[in-house]
Amino acid sequence: MSLSVALSDEHARVLVRRDNDPVLAAKLDKVYFAPGFTYAEELVGTNGVGTALETGMAVYVDGAQHYHESIQYFTCAGAPIHNPTTGRVEGLIDITGLTHTSNPLMRQLALGAARDIESALRATGSIKQQLVLGEFLVACRRRQTAVYSLSCGVFMSNEIGSRLLDPIDEAFLREEAQSMLDPSRVAQFDLRLPSGGSITVKRTLVEHGGDIAGIVFEVEATSCPTKIMQPRRTVPVFPGVAGSSLQWNRCRGELTSLAATDANVILKGEPGSGKLTLVRGMHLYKNPQAPIVVVDCSAEKSAHGELRTALDSAATTIVLRRIDRLDAGTDELFADLISADQHRYPARWIVATTSTDGEALQDSALAEHFIATVEVLALRHHPDDIPDIIRMHLAPHRETAFSDDTMRTLKKYHWPGNVRELVGTLNHVLRAKPAGTIAVADLPPVKSRCVV
Repeated sequence: MSLSVALSDEHARVLVRRDNDPVLAAKLDKVYFAPGFTYAEELVGTNGVGTALETGMAVYVDGAQHYHESIQYFTCAGAPIHNPTTGRVEGLIDITGLTHTSNPLMRQLALGAARDIESALRATGSIKQQLVLGEFLVACRRRQTAVYSLSCGVFMSNEIGSRLLDPIDEAFLREEAQSMLDPSRVAQFDLRLPSGGSITVKRTLVEHGGDIAGIVFEVEATSCPTKIMQPRRTVPVFPGVAGSSLQWNRCRGELTSLAATDANVILKGEPGSGKLTLVRGMHLYKNPQAPIVVVDCSAEKSAHGELRTALDSAATTIVLRRIDRLDAGTDELFADLISADQHRYPARWIVATTSTDGEALQDSALAEHFIATVEVLALRHHPDDIPDIIRMHLAPHRETAFSDDTMRTLKKYHWPGNVRELVGTLNHVLRAKPAGTIAVADLPPVKSRCVV
């Protein structure tokens, strides 16, 4: 059979493709099934790559079963590849041929290949983990200090390390450990923690066959006999925006500086992280008497007309929500409208929002009209703001309180839905218990399992 074998990452982006027939290869190139292009189901519809990743199962998509007409000449079978240590989907293997020569056994072939890859990963991962574990034990015996390690997605600490940091600081250190795998980083450095404290980190890279197997690092709290006073810039309080952590203040400070000069800005962050809330608060702080208009770019049929109406209005701030959802044609139309508006006086403040995976903006004509990008942090990166967010969404004078254990549990939860999920959880709890002290048992099951 004439076949093509492709490997994609977990986002359905093709990484490599191998063909045994130049005719088939040319046909696949014409439909952009090639390295660097994305075949996610939300963009292409039903196909062997995106559908398999969406369902988490091996699939067989034959001819007209493809959603997009341009790929209905092909039959493809795809199977996800899971990390044997963490269970997370790491990528996908796809086998594609022409429809008139297709065979249902392609699905079994792809599934078998995926299992073989997972077995190889398991064997390699086991060797790497054993090497890192050996170095971890050596470090524990060498001196009485906090020792941590990271290998194949597994984070580990000794008994001293488990007592040294609180859950928030430990979660921060776990994420920082990923960047410590870079060989160019220095072997010893100081790290500032979310709690305000500092630690000295001595890292040791563990290698296997020329690859980095993992990292072991020894940690000590940094003693500060004298407090260093640094000049502190006051960050304004935005109406309707809660939070005062260092991370959140840094984000608000960046937005304030850009808004002061009417510099068009893209807010980038996970869904539910508060991008639109932040813009509304900044607008109310800057010009509370003027209107603000939000244009939902994901509504393809009405978005263009909404933007025209917004530009003809008295709004001083226009928000282009979900800018990464624009198709190429609409993107260019929006770019022309914004370009014409920016030559008028006074210029409006244009703000766009996008998710963290907004790769569509790489070739966007509209993105060229923005000066800067501000990262809006996920809630798990500033959990100390959770009490402030809860207080803002509680009705005034409501006799409701959260126990210390409950608040610690809420801070420890990873909040995949961010602030939107937190507010939804609060509403759920208050419907079941309108008054009194909220205990851990009153939380939804997923959150209540994150006990301290």
